[in-house]
Amino acid sequence: MRIPRLAIVPSGFRRTAKPLLPAFVVLVATCGPLLADSLKTTMGEMAKTTKEAKAALSTTDPATFEAILKAYGDEGKSGMALVAGGSSKARDLRARFSTFAATAEAARQSGGGPVKFKAAFGTIVNECRSCHSVYK
Repeated sequence: MRIPRLAIVPSGFRRTAKPLLPAFVVLVATCGPLLADSLKTTMGEMAKTTKEAKAALSTTDPATFEAILKAYGDEGKSGMALVAGGSSKARDLRARFSTFAATAEAARQSGGGPVKFKAAFGTIVNECRSCHSVYK
């Protein structure tokens, strides 16, 4: 099948593009796992933050609470940025990360002591569970 030549395609494009095809395949094969690794890294950071949050439940330091909630918000935003594409799974993951980040940010903005932090932590953990129940 002959592809009609378009005005935007240079005359020698097909000859010069053929050698690039293997490089493109290698690039796609390499970037897919890197994206998965980046998402795993973000999830690992969230797990570390959760361990810190569990330890902070026994403290009364508002600065610690704020730092943990900020970390959760940042990790949620990182997760949103890592998920690309228009598939239903990608849209769902972005929405879940967005909700997670917004929940953490709202809790951080409201401030408060141990009681508010404990309530916010429970809500954040429920956001984690909602995603893990579907994707883990």
